[in-house]
Amino acid sequence: MKLIIAEKPDQGLALVSQFKYRRKDGYLEVEANELFPNGAYCT
Repeated sequence: MKLIIAEKPDQGLALVSQFKYRRKDGYLEVEANELFPNGAYCT
């Protein structure tokens, strides 16, 4: 898993909006895809 760090919550949402993702408590979880084969977390 990769970790994507955003300065603000709205920036994190903009970064992961191109991928399928799930909202979790305090972070976003990006589902596995071509760019992130094991998925990623965005906080």
